[in-house]
Amino acid sequence: MGRFVNLFRRRRDRLEHDLDRELRYHVDRRVEDLIKEGLSEREARRQVSVEFGGVPQVQEEVRDTWISRWVDTLLRDMRYSIRSLRKSWSFALGAGTVLTLAIAANIAMFSVVSTVLLQPLPFPGADRIVSIETLFTDTGKSNQLVSRTDFVDWQARDSVMEKMTIFFGGDDWPITVGGRAIFANFRFVSADFFEVFGQTPVAGRLLTAQDVPPVGAPPRTAVLAHAWAVTHFGGAEAAIGRTFGPPESPIEIVGVAAPGFRYPGDTDFWVSNNPAPAPHVTAAQIQASRANYSNFAAGRLKPGVSFTRAE
Repeated sequence: MGRFVNLFRRRRDRLEHDLDRELRYHVDRRVEDLIKEGLSEREARRQVSVEFGGVPQVQEEVRDTWISRWVDTLLRDMRYSIRSLRKSWSFALGAGTVLTLAIAANIAMFSVVSTVLLQPLPFPGADRIVSIETLFTDTGKSNQLVSRTDFVDWQARDSVMEKMTIFFGGDDWPITVGGRAIFANFRFVSADFFEVFGQTPVAGRLLTAQDVPPVGAPPRTAVLAHAWAVTHFGGAEAAIGRTFGPPESPIEIVGVAAPGFRYPGDTDFWVSNNPAPAPHVTAAQIQASRANYSNFAAGRLKPGVSFTRAE
């Protein structure tokens, strides 16, 4: 740091010398010109001082353009700041902590805004994928969660969606793979889940209406995330046709999703679910089920249908 400062000081001294010599040259040449025009030397120097606006002022204007002046100012400010902080370490620590937290909060907020609002979803035709939520008309408030009964009604009356899907699940649930119990993140999804998000399999096939089990029955088929298939079965193709889950109700692997697709969150596998209400339920039970907001829903708009119309 000392060498750095000395370097700029030598550079500044040399510039000062050159500036002084240059200004003297111009002043002397102008004085000679005015003397030739008939002015006395005293009057000529006074006239030059007026024309130049004062030599010290000119020197200051030139110095303001030097990087050494900026460096000197920066170093003086840094020395003053360090001396001030040394007088009150508690204040310095508190200010530093607050500044660090503020910067971290801004970075986190920007990351969220960039991911959620600025960058498009990484799915084909992402501009047509919408979240379907519950609107409570009595309060005007909405909820991201929906009930299965409401979803079935929406699907039956829908005229703006190409496909609709409902899904739910859990993180770190125990599952048996190859006779070994592990924790996995899974999602129950309705038949059109993968079509809504424009997905194609890397091996096998994706879930369709033929995989939907009867109401209340356990799932029989699953699609794996690519990374999960590689980890537990050695690869996408090797996983097809294999089974996992409880011995009394094994789940067959019918497909593996494309690498990178793990929506929602970090899903390890998806299994089919039937959102329809159970048969022979009473009207009171159906009405009560509408208050069970535990699912998420999404849809893909039909071509040409605007978001405003769908809403």
